[in-house]
Amino acid sequence: MKRTSREIIFNESTVLLDSQRQFLSNLANKDRFISQLASHEEKVGICTLIATNYADVHIVKTAIETYEKIKKQVLVIGQDIDLLVLLTALTPDDMDILMLKEGKGKVKDRFYSSKDLQNFNLVIDCKKSILFLHAISGCDTTSGFYGKGKLQAVQLFNSNKYLQDIPEIFSYPKSSYTDIERSGEKFIIVLYSNTKKKENSLNKMSYDCFNKLVGQASSAILLSKLPPTTEAAHQHCRRTFHQVQTWLGECLNPSGWGWKLVNKSLTPIYTTKGSAPAKIVSLITCGCNKGCGKKCVRANLRCTTSCRNFRG
Repeated sequence: MKRTSREIIFNESTVLLDSQRQFLSNLANKDRFISQLASHEEKVGICTLIATNYADVHIVKTAIETYEKIKKQVLVIGQDIDLLVLLTALTPDDMDILMLKEGKGKVKDRFYSSKDLQNFNLVIDCKKSILFLHAISGCDTTSGFYGKGKLQAVQLFNSNKYLQDIPEIFSYPKSSYTDIERSGEKFIIVLYSNTKKKENSLNKMSYDCFNKLVGQASSAILLSKLPPTTEAAHQHCRRTFHQVQTWLGECLNPSGWGWKLVNKSLTPIYTTKGSAPAKIVSLITCGCNKGCGKKCVRANLRCTTSCRNFRG
């Protein structure tokens, strides 16, 4: 479990003993720090806005509003790839907003133009499709697929015409659960398909892939290489839709879109079904020396009477 800092009452002269990561892991510390930093910036004449929700969206929308007011070049400074994605998707065609990604060490500063990004031929219909591709292939607020990168997702999207209408479904705020899940699953199936054989079920694909790995294995099978189950993919698709809509300015209740509240914090719903049938799960045993250990917890498994140190 990651160590979280205690809540600290501090001012500008306070010497902190915790690391920056630990200190900011406490939300009360983070909010207090942002408030004091904003107050300091205002005192020296810097206009400061505090985002109450998704900061990257707020930054990009503020840049667009500023461009509209001053009719001059606007520069966004940041490191997050989400900023580049949002600048590409949200900046109006008649604007050109720059982003500076500051270099570190031997890496030099790099400038990006929203107009150049929109016209970049890496992605078909880049402005309309980039939000979906970024979210479905894995970002901070959805989930990802082991061993499946964004470049692979983009290449598959570009080379398969029947995938190129999917972003429209995820951009339309009134799309149904069924349309979202079916279209998203279609994309994921193509992402995992290594043969010309046409698949229409992730569950079947996962089963076939497992059998193939068993036949080739000389050591333990890495289950993360398997395609997600249909139920897990559907939850991922719901989170993808929720994230795309959030970027587009729609406010949806996350509880209906692949998230659940646990101890007042949002936690992803990984699947609505068990990882395996109950009869099979009951046969799994562990050899933990002191009851159920970390590996069992991570696998979401409970010790049974067959386990070496079952404690009831």
